[in-house]
Amino acid sequence: MDVRVHADPRPVPAPDDVSRFYWEAAANHRLVLQRCRECHKMQYPPEICCVHCQGEEFEHTETTGRGVIYSYSVVNRPLHAGFVDALPYVVALIELDDQPWSADGDKPRVRSFANAGVMTTNAGLVLRALDGQEFQFTIVRSG
Repeated sequence: MDVRVHADPRPVPAPDDVSRFYWEAAANHRLVLQRCRECHKMQYPPEICCVHCQGEEFEHTETTGRGVIYSYSVVNRPLHAGFVDALPYVVALIELDDQPWSADGDKPRVRSFANAGVMTTNAGLVLRALDGQEFQFTIVRSG
Protein backbone atom coordinates (compact mmCIF):
# COMPACT_ATOMS: atom_id res chain seq x y z
CA MET A 1 0.00 0.00 0.00
CA ASP A 2 1.48 3.30 -1.12
CA VAL A 3 0.58 6.09 1.31
CA ARG A 4 1.71 9.59 0.45
CA VAL A 5 1.51 12.48 2.85
CA HIS A 6 1.13 15.94 1.36
CA ALA A 7 2.16 19.04 3.26
CA ASP A 8 -0.58 21.55 3.97
CA PRO A 9 -0.32 24.04 1.05
CA ARG A 10 -1.88 26.95 2.99
CA PRO A 11 0.44 29.79 3.96
CA VAL A 12 1.45 29.80 7.62
CA PRO A 13 2.30 32.74 9.85
CA ALA A 14 5.90 33.80 10.32
CA PRO A 15 5.98 35.01 13.95
CA ASP A 16 8.32 37.93 14.61
CA ASP A 17 9.17 39.98 17.70
CA VAL A 18 5.84 41.84 17.47
CA SER A 19 3.51 38.87 16.87
CA ARG A 20 5.25 35.95 18.60
CA PHE A 21 3.22 36.34 21.84
CA TYR A 22 -0.03 35.97 19.84
CA TRP A 23 0.99 32.77 18.06
CA GLU A 24 2.44 31.18 21.22
CA ALA A 25 -0.81 31.88 23.09
CA ALA A 26 -2.88 30.52 20.19
CA ALA A 27 -0.85 27.30 20.25
CA ASN A 28 -2.06 26.94 23.87
CA HIS A 29 -5.72 27.59 22.90
CA ARG A 30 -5.70 31.16 24.27
CA LEU A 31 -6.69 34.38 22.51
CA VAL A 32 -4.24 37.10 23.63
CA LEU A 33 -4.26 40.57 22.06
CA GLN A 34 -2.26 43.76 22.40
CA ARG A 35 -3.77 46.43 24.69
CA CYS A 36 -2.39 49.94 24.32
CA ARG A 37 -1.14 51.43 27.59
CA GLU A 38 -2.18 54.94 26.46
CA CYS A 39 -5.76 54.52 25.18
CA HIS A 40 -6.39 51.05 26.69
CA LYS A 41 -7.85 49.66 23.45
CA MET A 42 -7.04 46.20 22.11
CA GLN A 43 -5.98 45.50 18.56
CA TYR A 44 -5.41 42.67 16.09
CA PRO A 45 -3.20 41.97 14.25
CA PRO A 46 -0.25 42.89 16.47
CA GLU A 47 1.44 46.10 15.33
CA ILE A 48 4.40 48.23 16.44
CA CYS A 49 2.08 51.14 17.31
CA CYS A 50 -1.56 51.49 18.32
CA VAL A 51 -3.94 51.85 15.38
CA HIS A 52 -6.21 54.04 17.56
CA CYS A 53 -3.78 56.57 19.13
CA GLN A 54 -0.30 55.66 17.77
CA GLY A 55 0.90 54.73 21.28
CA GLU A 56 3.96 52.48 21.30
CA GLU A 57 3.61 50.61 24.60
CA PHE A 58 1.43 47.54 24.94
CA GLU A 59 0.48 44.88 27.40
CA HIS A 60 -0.66 41.42 26.34
CA THR A 61 -4.26 40.82 27.41
CA GLU A 62 -5.98 37.44 27.42
CA THR A 63 -9.58 37.69 26.19
CA THR A 64 -12.54 35.48 26.97
CA GLY A 65 -12.91 34.68 23.28
CA ARG A 66 -16.60 35.60 23.49
CA GLY A 67 -18.24 38.11 21.21
CA VAL A 68 -20.98 38.99 18.77
CA ILE A 69 -20.69 38.34 15.04
CA TYR A 70 -20.89 41.81 13.46
CA SER A 71 -20.62 40.53 9.90
CA TYR A 72 -19.41 37.46 8.04
CA SER A 73 -18.81 36.19 4.56
CA VAL A 74 -18.62 32.70 3.11
CA VAL A 75 -15.60 32.52 0.83
CA ASN A 76 -16.16 30.28 -2.19
CA ARG A 77 -13.20 31.34 -4.33
CA PRO A 78 -9.63 30.82 -3.24
CA LEU A 79 -7.55 33.97 -2.90
CA HIS A 80 -4.48 31.76 -2.56
CA ALA A 81 -3.81 28.43 -4.26
CA GLY A 82 -3.30 26.80 -0.85
CA PHE A 83 -6.99 27.26 0.02
CA VAL A 84 -8.49 25.44 -2.97
CA ASP A 85 -9.16 22.30 -0.88
CA ALA A 86 -10.40 24.32 2.13
CA LEU A 87 -13.37 25.89 0.35
CA PRO A 88 -15.79 27.09 1.42
CA TYR A 89 -14.61 28.86 4.59
CA VAL A 90 -16.02 31.69 6.69
CA VAL A 91 -14.39 35.04 7.48
CA ALA A 92 -16.06 36.93 10.34
CA LEU A 93 -15.81 40.37 11.94
CA ILE A 94 -16.43 39.99 15.67
CA GLU A 95 -17.14 42.49 18.42
CA LEU A 96 -15.40 40.99 21.45
CA ASP A 97 -17.18 41.13 24.82
CA ASP A 98 -13.83 42.25 26.26
CA GLN A 99 -13.91 45.44 24.17
CA PRO A 100 -17.37 46.45 22.97
CA TRP A 101 -17.52 49.09 20.26
CA SER A 102 -18.52 52.44 21.72
CA ALA A 103 -21.64 54.39 20.84
CA ASP A 104 -19.51 57.33 19.66
CA GLY A 105 -18.70 55.63 16.37
CA ASP A 106 -15.73 53.45 17.37
CA LYS A 107 -16.66 50.88 14.75
CA PRO A 108 -14.12 48.57 13.17
CA ARG A 109 -12.09 49.76 10.24
CA VAL A 110 -11.69 47.42 7.33
CA ARG A 111 -7.99 46.62 7.08
CA SER A 112 -5.86 44.56 4.78
CA PHE A 113 -4.31 41.54 6.47
CA ALA A 114 -2.31 40.47 3.42
CA ASN A 115 1.00 40.80 5.25
CA ALA A 116 -0.24 39.51 8.61
CA GLY A 117 -0.34 35.83 7.65
CA VAL A 118 -3.37 33.60 7.69
CA MET A 119 -5.15 33.20 11.00
CA THR A 120 -4.98 29.43 11.31
CA THR A 121 -4.58 28.94 15.03
CA ASN A 122 -5.75 26.49 17.64
CA ALA A 123 -7.54 29.25 19.57
CA GLY A 124 -11.16 28.41 20.29
CA LEU A 125 -13.78 31.16 20.14
CA VAL A 126 -17.28 31.23 21.56
CA LEU A 127 -19.40 33.62 19.52
CA ARG A 128 -22.83 34.92 20.39
CA ALA A 129 -25.19 35.82 17.55
CA LEU A 130 -27.38 38.92 17.87
CA ASP A 131 -30.32 36.67 18.85
CA GLY A 132 -28.32 35.43 21.86
CA GLN A 133 -27.51 31.97 20.50
CA GLU A 134 -23.91 30.89 21.19
CA PHE A 135 -21.64 28.97 18.88
CA GLN A 136 -18.28 27.36 19.67
CA PHE A 137 -15.72 27.74 16.90
CA THR A 138 -12.31 26.16 16.85
CA ILE A 139 -9.95 27.40 14.19
CA VAL A 140 -7.61 24.51 13.53
CA ARG A 141 -4.15 24.66 12.09
CA SER A 142 -3.45 21.38 10.35
CA GLY A 143 -0.06 19.86 9.95
